[in-house]
Amino acid sequence: MAAKSKSKKYTVADVYQEANKMLKEEMQGLKNRPLTSSEEIKMKELAKVLSKTVLKEMKII
Repeated sequence: MAAKSKSKKYTVADVYQEANKMLKEEMQGLKNRPLTSSEEIKMKELAKVLSKTVLKEMKII
């Protein structure tokens, strides 16, 4: 599915990637160092949950 914002289309994958990027940056900022591999995995899972929640709230999925 794609959501339209003005003339640019965003896919569900785009929303997921943006959520993942945002969470990763926030966690690295809090820790002041790179994430461990287990933290990376947890952030990706959290990003997926977050993006699905946002898409449901927007009634896109």
